[in-house]
Amino acid sequence: MRRSPNILWFFLIALTLIIGWGLGPDFYDALRSRTWTTVPCRILRSHVFEEPSNYGMRYVLRVEYAYPFAGRDYRSTRFGTGQNQDTMDVARAGQAAVRFAEGKEAVCFVNPQYPSEAVLERGNLWGGLFLLGPLLIIGLMGQEQIFAWFGKRRRNRRAVLSPPISELNDALGIDGRYVLFGVMGLVMGTLLLGMSVARPLSDWRRTRSWMEADATILHSELISRSGIHGPEYSLEVVFEYEVNGKRYRSDKAGLGFSIEAPVADMSDWVAAHPAGARMRCFVNPQDPTEAVLDRHLRLEWISPALGLLMMGFGLFLFAGFRRTWRLRKQLAGDVLAAYWQGKVREGTATFRVFPPVWVPALGCLAAALICAPPGIWSLSKFVRALSHGQTDLINLLYGIFALAGVGYFICLGWKYLVQVFKPRPILEVTPAALQVGRPFEVHWNFSGRAPRGWMRLWLDGVEEARVRRLIHAHYGSISEEKTERFTFKSILLAEVQADPARAGRADGRVPAETMHSFKGVKGGVTWQIRIEFGDRKTEKLEHKFPITVTPDRR
Repeated sequence: MRRSPNILWFFLIALTLIIGWGLGPDFYDALRSRTWTTVPCRILRSHVFEEPSNYGMRYVLRVEYAYPFAGRDYRSTRFGTGQNQDTMDVARAGQAAVRFAEGKEAVCFVNPQYPSEAVLERGNLWGGLFLLGPLLIIGLMGQEQIFAWFGKRRRNRRAVLSPPISELNDALGIDGRYVLFGVMGLVMGTLLLGMSVARPLSDWRRTRSWMEADATILHSELISRSGIHGPEYSLEVVFEYEVNGKRYRSDKAGLGFSIEAPVADMSDWVAAHPAGARMRCFVNPQDPTEAVLDRHLRLEWISPALGLLMMGFGLFLFAGFRRTWRLRKQLAGDVLAAYWQGKVREGTATFRVFPPVWVPALGCLAAALICAPPGIWSLSKFVRALSHGQTDLINLLYGIFALAGVGYFICLGWKYLVQVFKPRPILEVTPAALQVGRPFEVHWNFSGRAPRGWMRLWLDGVEEARVRRLIHAHYGSISEEKTERFTFKSILLAEVQADPARAGRADGRVPAETMHSFKGVKGGVTWQIRIEFGDRKTEKLEHKFPITVTPDRR
């Protein structure tokens, strides 16, 4: 078992080397071309060729151009840098053919050290982000060791500099782990919402003003290939259209066929747009090489839902950062004393069950109603694909997941709904803030009927602390901070074994040699009044009401 992490690290390093071997040369060539000299050139020959590939038809621009440099004339046939820069889709190939048409004046980029090396387009540097993927995984797997190193470095720095005591408190420090996951949640949520919602909406709004033109479908097919989780499908279409006497080609079917698009919808689209069919397309008047066949907006639910969850997770963590920052700025003097002591009330305190049990029951019902439509929609798309002899695993998995959520919320809501018909206690405590060593009294009443079996009333003292636990797993070590609670004092105030009265009274006293209420950032001492009751000996309903216990103010 101890060797498993070593094996995992070996495969991860091997994956990093493979990705670096595949993408590294192209990224290096693209980065190197950023220092090349810009030189005017003239296109001598230009033609787009079709080449089949594992992912459908790809297009290559075969071009030859001449350019002067340092008093000499040169010729080149290179379109872009790297091995994978020349292949493109039909829309990009059409745009390149227009920009670099035969006989047209253009601009090329020349290596000043080797003038015979030139390109028309410099490589894209965004591909270098994929090189950071394995490094990100390595960082996540080794995060505990990384943060432990920073913590040790901080402690060594304190030992040398001897800072003031006010700066030695780590309770109000921002945990770097939460910052890491908060940033990841915000970034991934923003990217998912941008790709699945913002970009389709922007394209839909932009295509509203596009002009119509006659188009002919040249190729329309639903491509199937083997993937990690079974068959994967993609829509491949090529159509031709004419604008101002010039013919163009495009492969954009619409504004929403993403990786999670239902297979049944893509199959129906192919059936409605067979090869050879003539129909209307929509063309960008500013750039005739850009066109779509269908400009109806299509938004799926999976990516937006994941994006909202990730963004909500990130915002939740950053809200905690802001609260910690405010506490660090404000907790001083009387404010600090009021914070650790808690709110001290005078008179009589009344406690009711809050929120009422019907509120979470309605919340669970609303959550079930939210999850049900996308679950049913996804499963219906899977059934339609299955009727066509295809398998839509993405919508099957997400449909099952959504309906499982419906079942969970219904069961949870039922538990709350059953409690609506159970007795609900109302407690009145005098004084509202108890004092160590001083007596107090509790009056209880029940909303609705009284319990028919038994009842017990307790005063509990609970110590709680946020503790970081280190978890060892096959993928490395990870720590988790949880709140642990320990009941150090339980005082029985009242006990009724059979047929408790609807209302009653109990007297008690807080022990003199005990700890009062204390609220800290990472721990504290809390007191609560706990009432237990049931209609049968085997039934137990419990409600807890927090109460403040102060030092003896005499």
